Amino acid sequence: MGYACTAKENEAESMATSDENTKKLEAQLSKLDDKIDIVIHTCNQLNINMAENNVILQDHTRRSTMLEEQMKPIQAHVDGIKGTVKFLKIIAVLAAIAEAIHIVMH
Repeated sequence: MGYACTAKENEAESMATSDENTKKLEAQLSKLDDKIDIVIHTCNQLNINMAENNVILQDHTRRSTMLEEQMKPIQAHVDGIKGTVKFLKIIAVLAAIAEAIHIVMH
């Protein structure tokens, strides 16, 4: 009879331990579930942020392209001015050389 009591006690202890383990496991799973929800929320926020950045980038690209097109005539004008300045520098050097020759000859 003592053996049967011990077996019943062991079974009761085992069930209590099993219930405790189940509660611990459920608590751990709940924590994991909360963390997964946080990760999902963060991913969703990142997706929203990337979509907003994509719209901003497309607008920036459009404006940059438009400004580059507007700069082409200005750049052509600047290049023409640079050519004129180079030409005037050459004329000035030639005039200085001619003046130096004229001074040396007289």
